[in-house]
Order: sequence, then C-alpha cells, then structure tokens
Amino acid sequence: TASRPPSNPVAPVTQAPVAPAVTASTVPTASPPSAVSPSPAAQRPEPAATAPTATPTPPADNTPALAQAAPAPAAPEPMLASLATLTDIEQQRDPRIVLDVKLSKSVLKIGKDALDLSIKSSHDGYIYLVLLGSDRKSFYVLYPNGLDKDNRIKAGQTRRLPRPDWQLEAAGPPGTDHLLVMVSSSPRQIDRLTMAEPSATNPFTFALNEIGGRTALINFLVHNKDGEGSERFGAKLLTLKEVL
Repeated sequence: TASRPPSNPVAPVTQAPVAPAVTASTVPTASPPSAVSPSPAAQRPEPAATAPTATPTPPADNTPALAQAAPAPAAPEPMLASLATLTDIEQQRDPRIVLDVKLSKSVLKIGKDALDLSIKSSHDGYIYLVLLGSDRKSFYVLYPNGLDKDNRIKAGQTRRLPRPDWQLEAAGPPGTDHLLVMVSSSPRQIDRLTMAEPSATNPFTFALNEIGGRTALINFLVHNKDGEGSERFGAKLLTLKEVL
C-alpha cells in the first residue's frame, strides 16, 4: 500500500493479477496485491474511496488431466517456479559487481511497517527492484516506477529506498516476500514485460507469474536495451516476512 505524508487516501486501480493500486492521501498510495505496497508523492489529489478497481482473473490452470494408463506429470508449484526464476537471474550476476544491501527490518507487520533498505554498489549502474509478493500472483517492478524514474547509482554511493516521496507498506497477505535487488551496467527495456507501463493510477509495471510472464521478466532483467552497452549486472535476492 503506498503511503505518504498525510492526505486523503485514494483507492487504487488494480490490474491483471491485482496490480498495485495507488491510493492518494496527501500522498498518493500505490499498493501491490501482496507484500509491500507503494505510496506515491502527493501530486494527484483524487476523491477518497472513489477510484475504480479492476479485479483481474488469474491465469487459467493448464495442468494436464490424468492419462488412462498413468498420471500426467504434476505442474510445478507457482511459488517454486517463480522463486527459481529469481534465483536463476541472481546466479547470472557478474561477481565483480558487488552489492551491499541492508534491510532495516526483515519482518514487517501488515498495515504498520514499511520496506526500508539501503543499496551500495561497487560500480556505476542502474538499480532495479523486483518483488514476488506473498500472494504469488505477479512480479512487480517496484523501482524504477511511474513516480520515481531516476534509478542511476554511482560507484561507492549508498542509495536508500524507497525515497521520501513514495513508500512501500506491508499490505499482506501474511507470508514470505522475495525481493531481487539488481544493479545493471546498462539500462533495461521496461516494455519487454507483458503488462502496461506505469500510469498515474498504477505506477508499477508487473508481469504475471506464469510461463510467459516469467520469460518476459528474464528478458527484461538479463538483457540490455536494444543491444546498447553491457549486459553485466550485480544482484542479490532477499527474503522478507509479512506478519499480522
């Protein structure tokens, strides 16, 4: 849930699999359907509790039916497949790009605590934060986003995120969140993801947690923009708990 300095909360608009909704208070609030929910700066005042909400239908389950002679192989659990995707991306990192990432809290109370971390890189680059929330429905690109697009970082510089004008509060459901922190040598092409780009009502780009979405996420993070610059990157995978 995105929260900012005092203002009138605005209900967010959610997209396919419950995309983060932005709520405006003095500061608009964006909230992904699981784990942390981002909140924008107070820029777009809107009437509280009147924003339309869209509830997307989760992708159909294409698990094969039982064959006559023997059962078909079981489809991998969504969480296992999605976590394996983030782990695979982390393993493709360049060990020469060293990231020092620190969480202020690894256990967040829903509706009370907000994500707070600091990132220090050994090389110049571009920061990307990708969240697989406890609802397991989608991957969310939390940073850069529609509210904060300047994701550059200098070697030796420490960047604290989120910044003061947008926040990421724990919004549930209770469970485990996985956060991939990445610093790439060259910028990535956000439109490689299958979903729409950030908007005033939904500042976070996301990809569904299904085969197509996972493939799009890998292409987005691992490959540079239109062959420009280096594809090298450093990465670190973090685990967070959301509790009541």
